[in-house]
Amino acid sequence: MKSSLLRQYCQLTLLLLLLIASSLQTMTRAAELPPPPQPSSAQPHNAVPVKDVKHLAPATQPRPTPTPEDKPPPSKTPAVPLRPQRSAIIAATTQGVINLNVEAPATIRAGDYINYTYVYTNTANVSAGDVQIQLLWADFALSPMIDANAWQWCLPGTETTNCGLQATSVVGPAVHIMAPPCSTASCNMKVGLDPLAAHASGRFTVRLQSNSAIYPQSGQPIRRPAGSGQLFTSIPGGNGSTTPTSEDTANTMAVGPVFALSKTTDQSQAILPNDEHEFVLHVGNTTNASDLVNGQPRADAIPATNVIVSDTIPTGGQYDPASPAPSRGTVTFDASTITWTIPTLATGESLDLHLLFRKVDGPDCNSLSNVLLKLTSAEMPVINGAPAIINGSGTSVGVVAPLRIQGVEASPNPITFGTPATISITIQSYWPHAMSGVRLNYNLQTNLSYIAGSAQPVPTSAPNGTTPGGMISWTFDMPAGSISAPVQKTFAIRVQAGYTSATGAGDLQIIAPTGVPSACIVGLNVQVGLRLRLSYSKTTDTDPATRLGSDYIVHRGQEFDYVIGVQNEGVTDATGIDVADHFPNQTGANFQYVVGSSTLDGQSRPPDSYTNGLGGNMHWNNLTVPAGKEIYLRYRMVVDGRDYYEYCNSAQVTKQDGEQMYVGSTSVCVKINPNIAIRKTANRNTARPGDQVQFTLTMTNYESSPYTVGLVDNLGAFNYVGQVSGYGPTTASGGFNGVEWPLISLAPQATVSAVITAAVPAGCVNQTYTNEALFKNQTDYVVTVPDTVVSVNVSCDLNQLMYSKSADHSPISLQDQVVYTLQVTNGNSINPMTNITVNDILAAGLTYGGIDNTSPITTEPVQTHLADGSTHLTWTIPSIVAQSSGYIKYIARSGNVVGTPQNLMQATAAGMTSVCQGHCVTYNNELAQYSDVSITVQPLLTLDPEFVETTCAHPGDTRTYQLTLVNTNSVAYTITNVQTTLPFGLSFVKQLSGPVAPTATTDGLGLTTVSWSSLQIAAKGGGVATQVVMTIQVQVGQVLGDLVTTEQTTPAGSIPRKDGVQNAAIHMCIAGPTIAKEASPHTVHHGDSVLYQIALSNPSNTQLSNVTVTDQLPPNMAFVAQVAGPMPTQNGNILTWTVSVPGGTTAQPGVLNLQFRAQLANNAPDQPYTNTATATGGTTHFDTTYGTVTINGTIQIKIFMPLIRR
Repeated sequence: MKSSLLRQYCQLTLLLLLLIASSLQTMTRAAELPPPPQPSSAQPHNAVPVKDVKHLAPATQPRPTPTPEDKPPPSKTPAVPLRPQRSAIIAATTQGVINLNVEAPATIRAGDYINYTYVYTNTANVSAGDVQIQLLWADFALSPMIDANAWQWCLPGTETTNCGLQATSVVGPAVHIMAPPCSTASCNMKVGLDPLAAHASGRFTVRLQSNSAIYPQSGQPIRRPAGSGQLFTSIPGGNGSTTPTSEDTANTMAVGPVFALSKTTDQSQAILPNDEHEFVLHVGNTTNASDLVNGQPRADAIPATNVIVSDTIPTGGQYDPASPAPSRGTVTFDASTITWTIPTLATGESLDLHLLFRKVDGPDCNSLSNVLLKLTSAEMPVINGAPAIINGSGTSVGVVAPLRIQGVEASPNPITFGTPATISITIQSYWPHAMSGVRLNYNLQTNLSYIAGSAQPVPTSAPNGTTPGGMISWTFDMPAGSISAPVQKTFAIRVQAGYTSATGAGDLQIIAPTGVPSACIVGLNVQVGLRLRLSYSKTTDTDPATRLGSDYIVHRGQEFDYVIGVQNEGVTDATGIDVADHFPNQTGANFQYVVGSSTLDGQSRPPDSYTNGLGGNMHWNNLTVPAGKEIYLRYRMVVDGRDYYEYCNSAQVTKQDGEQMYVGSTSVCVKINPNIAIRKTANRNTARPGDQVQFTLTMTNYESSPYTVGLVDNLGAFNYVGQVSGYGPTTASGGFNGVEWPLISLAPQATVSAVITAAVPAGCVNQTYTNEALFKNQTDYVVTVPDTVVSVNVSCDLNQLMYSKSADHSPISLQDQVVYTLQVTNGNSINPMTNITVNDILAAGLTYGGIDNTSPITTEPVQTHLADGSTHLTWTIPSIVAQSSGYIKYIARSGNVVGTPQNLMQATAAGMTSVCQGHCVTYNNELAQYSDVSITVQPLLTLDPEFVETTCAHPGDTRTYQLTLVNTNSVAYTITNVQTTLPFGLSFVKQLSGPVAPTATTDGLGLTTVSWSSLQIAAKGGGVATQVVMTIQVQVGQVLGDLVTTEQTTPAGSIPRKDGVQNAAIHMCIAGPTIAKEASPHTVHHGDSVLYQIALSNPSNTQLSNVTVTDQLPPNMAFVAQVAGPMPTQNGNILTWTVSVPGGTTAQPGVLNLQFRAQLANNAPDQPYTNTATATGGTTHFDTTYGTVTINGTIQIKIFMPLIRR
């Protein structure tokens, strides 16, 4: 029994579920979706508050053109004509008792005026008599003379008065420029208002001049000039004269085509004169990879019109009018330029332009170079009186002559004087036809002689070889060649080199036969190198271990060996060789030839003459150097002169007929060095300024005979204090800072010493001081080899504190953050510094956001808010050791206004001199300097909504809605939420693309909110921007007039639009007077209400009056309330309105919307409910195709499942 009851219950439950499924299948529209998820309260540092950004008021809530008297609309608005209006672009904002709204055009062209309109409304019940508004602009300068790279300037002539405030734009209370007006490059102008009455509004406009150079360019950032306002008031609810009561920012975007212009050609093979070659110009609008983000054109790109591309005909080229015609547009040309005119070029579109050039037989024989191409369009700004030009990258193709000299080779190379050699010449032909009668002429250089009968092949003519120079000539035939496989022919001659390098250069000439282009066939200067056959050098056979530096160390009276070598690399003997040796002529030199020591290649060969003593010399004459041999003269000299003087003997070799020689080393140097040893030590190698150092000097004679010498000390920068001990009294040295001791006769192996005290200079300089010991004899100061030097390292504390400030990036966006780094450095070498005070002035518009998590110093500062709106931050650092730095990193957040806030920092400590580093300025008339870091705040995250299809729509059509987020910031946005509100009559169908799936929900007014949550928008990185693109499909209902969306984002920011899509609207196709009826929702539970809308359109420009609208509600439906439009008269279930439908314009019909609510009875059957609205107006016939709508009534079933216990 229990089993039977349970089975029956389960069967009943299954039946109910089937009924519910059947009811759901009858629905014609999607039921309400779950509400969107709420944004997380834990947002990243760069998230900002939600902010509405309206393209245009939805059709259910029409707005007229804004006026100063605009007030929030009541919950039930009367029916008014629907007029699409371009709304102001609204930015992140803070609003107080007096609202401030800054408006700017959605887009501009570079060079346009930018009108910033400041609209204010007093929402208080009292008059405001102290309203002041601070005007700020980003990337701004007073004039191009101050900063030619700024994006916007005051109007010319207004820089120091009102910066372009338009007197005729003032509505409401009078506006006064407050002193001082714009007078600096940062120009934050402040205005004051006459009393602003309770609930009154006003406005004024400041017109700035935009920089013509900020037009979009490939690979360059998007430019978005921006302006902000800060409103101050002290009325109840205000924040006083130092803290803004309201803030607002608006920006525009410089739009234009983003052109790419380049040229390519086939460079794989060169061409010949008279050949024709094709070049292709590639013209694109937003086609470079750097201008596409995820395949989408960058946000500031717009279509181009009247695109003019010009290309300069290259030198040596001739344009072929038979070049392929462009796929659209026109082409014209003259003697120097080809010009294409292209009517339009859409974003993402490219066009190839083909042209043919013939290489003429003339100039520029290396290449056909086509590089001078440029482009402009109707959208390009005027700069310096002419449209801006985009220059393109060109290309070229190589050109080869029909005949060319491929190469000239000499073997051997170089040719030694007097020896024979072979010269080979190779000729190449690229001409595609056989040639006869080609001529080659070779004019020999004047130091070569032709060897008669040596030429191969046999020449047409040649010299007899008895004299240098002359011309060899060949006449010959060449077979057909090609560019890829030229044919070649080789010619050879034998020559004999002369004995001089002076020459007139030789040359080669090719003469082509008639009919072969010859202007690019060039000859060749031929200079065959000759090599000298003779060379000489002077050396010594002395043990190299006795060499110190460049000198050989010798003793007085020592016999020293010298060697002079002369080499002949020729094939004939060299006769008439003269050799000379020049003795030293330095002070005290007295060198003597050792008689009988001179030999030639081991055989005695006395000099022909010699003279001993100072400046003496020795000669060997008429020597012969056999072919291919080297001769050596060896001899000895007795060395005599002064100690430690360098004495050099030099050789000179000549040939009596003047033949040139290579010269090697020509001298050998010696130095007489008695073995006197000097040593020096110091009692310390480190010191401080003013310290005393004790130096010990010793001198030892290691010679076998006594020497007359004395100690000398070169103090350098040290100050002499006195002698501690020594072998005699000291005297000051002459010519340098030093002391010296008396000359004494120092016996062999004897040693003398001295000890002195010297003081380090008193000035605080960290450096190394040196002190040098030397000795003297009767005539000179003698520096030992190597030098005897002692070093003392001196260090001291400068008591300097260095400080600087830096920012991790700029620009930053609205409601963004920047990390400042404050660096304090202890300049002392020894001592720490303590109790350092760090003062930081954070400019108005920025707020302190806490210590960064990478900061080495984590102490929070003391904050003091100053009268000008800035914040004074103060830290105390306990200590910083010598030669070290302390770092404070903190976060500052930008607000809702743009500008270039100046941020200052200074550090001090007792007993320390503070030194500012980086960009330093004064502050508040203080003498001390502050390290200045200015960042730029501008809107860097933008939103671009549009409908992809641009044709008008009929009820039932679907459309693609695309929403693009563009980030030009260098930091990522990690949590971004976006909502799009679809107006009544526009329903969500499905997602088409995007990184996350959206949710959709419809409210009681028929407005559908589509939400994307937790979007990730990467930093721009090395590109122009990053983009996130979402697309959805929507369906048009039975409505009339434009369907316009509304967007809001978290984080917010000003939302510039691309040209042509500012309204993001769907235009309805309306041919004549029409009535349409729509409902929301289309599925209604018993007892619930439905919102009906009746829309009437009037395409004529004349108002339709006394139009009667009738709507009979179906049974079980009851009228509840009128939502928009006049109340109807009611007769049972028949509703009647008498209305006027406004006239329209050529572009837009007049539309009237009536909205009311009706309720489905609780006991109504579960079935469709259909009703039809009709309209009559005298002779006017209204199209009722879309006048009928059906909803589905359904029972709301609640199922309670049993709880079964066992």
